[in-house]
Amino acid sequence: MKFVMQVVVLTALALQVQAEVVVHFLGTGGPEITKNRQGVATLIEVPGNKFLFDAGRGVLQRMGESRINLPLVRNVFLTHLHSDHIEGLPSLWMTSWFITQRNVPMSFWAPPGTIQMIDGLQAFMSHDVVARVNPVVKPIGIRTIFKEITEGGNL
Repeated sequence: MKFVMQVVVLTALALQVQAEVVVHFLGTGGPEITKNRQGVATLIEVPGNKFLFDAGRGVLQRMGESRINLPLVRNVFLTHLHSDHIEGLPSLWMTSWFITQRNVPMSFWAPPGTIQMIDGLQAFMSHDVVARVNPVVKPIGIRTIFKEITEGGNL
């Protein structure tokens, strides 16, 4: 929670605004399958920015149900790389690009190992990426930017 609050405070200061902060608890479950809870995912909104913390199972569905503008979710923070925190990432990454036409890269702040995980995701989805590019869906939107962080490291 301390990490989350630091990001919110730094973002508000960087924007030099006193912003209303909206927190969406998109998923509060764990690796177990439950009827009413999806995998871990929390979205924090401040004017002009959306920050997603973890992308567990069902994150894309919950964003749709919450009427969140998917192309604006392009800043993703992963607390760790357990499956219940990243399962929803492939659908979020792909769908927010080719269905809702995200036209900027998705940025990730995450622990060591993230670059290899995203490389694997891109290899896994490579056929789909090639098939989806067209005059409307630009390849720039499927790109990714990384910043691997360690405990106590700077954002």
